[in-house]
Amino acid sequence: MKFREIKPFNEGQSLTGYITQSLFYDLKNLVDGLFRIDLEENMESFTYEGTISAGTEAEIRNPLSNTPGGRLVVKHTGDPGIVDGDTEWTNNFVYLKNVGSSAATVKVIYFK
Repeated sequence: MKFREIKPFNEGQSLTGYITQSLFYDLKNLVDGLFRIDLEENMESFTYEGTISAGTEAEIRNPLSNTPGGRLVVKHTGDPGIVDGDTEWTNNFVYLKNVGSSAATVKVIYFK
């Protein structure tokens, strides 16, 4: 989100007018913008979407510059058995495992 530059206070204007017209407007825009923050756009992250067969571990390429600090499952269909894989995450790959009895389709956000 882009914000306009804050207008500087000019000696010829009243302080009250400056605060109510300029700073109040800028503060309102900032607060509105903070409520619209998108997790994926504002964090170093990547998204994986795919189907994992029952009882298997998926190897997922990690495009981040280091090992992710965590993950968030944002969409899930099928058996509710998606966990971190048995294999340790690295700078190159992360792993998810389906411990359920049927295939599961997931959308997962990994982040630093």
